[in-house]
Amino acid sequence: MWPFRKKTPTEVKTTVQTFEPIKYTPDIPFLESVHPWLVFIYDDLQWDHPRHQKLRAAGASFPNPHRPNEPVYGYTASEFAMWKHMDGQFTFPVCLDMPPERFKNTPTFDLVGPSARHVKGQLWYMGWRGIAELDEHYRNGVEFQRRRVSILYDFYHQYETDGRFSISMRKTEYVTAWMYVGIQEVWDDVLDGTFVPVKKVQQKFHPDLPPYYWFTKLDYSVK
Repeated sequence: MWPFRKKTPTEVKTTVQTFEPIKYTPDIPFLESVHPWLVFIYDDLQWDHPRHQKLRAAGASFPNPHRPNEPVYGYTASEFAMWKHMDGQFTFPVCLDMPPERFKNTPTFDLVGPSARHVKGQLWYMGWRGIAELDEHYRNGVEFQRRRVSILYDFYHQYETDGRFSISMRKTEYVTAWMYVGIQEVWDDVLDGTFVPVKKVQQKFHPDLPPYYWFTKLDYSVK
């Protein structure tokens, strides 16, 4: 039973800090049941981006054992509208379930929303504690919603025959991963002239495929 005694200010502060992650991570018991989880990262926490160290500090690791020092890239099966906030070093993107016409003829400012596209990002392995840290970072349930999405990624198999290594043809596969998607009602109130659509990328080797969104280091300086 909970001890019915008056807590000192220090004890109260410790209790609040201990249970703070529950505010953004109400499904901790469920997260504890699986290890590790796949998480899809598409923003400034990506490999070789300014705030990537925050992701590594949360315990993220590369999911490909054959290439332990290279990120694994994937594409969302669903399409999103992808905005970025232009503010120098604090530039960051946000994916929304927003239809292209949502911001046309807006009475306060003239802002035409981006079209819905697939999003390119990186897959990372993370434990439940790391996900809880990301939940706090993204303010899960308040500004972003962590949800399960399907991700298409490319991979190769490496074979050894008589001491010789060979690599299979490229294969594709769908996996399920956590992704942080902006809560529409919240971002509707803050999207203004400081936000612009992320530039679409056309695949060089597959020009017949539709363009996709990919937040790269160029986005920190190019509008």
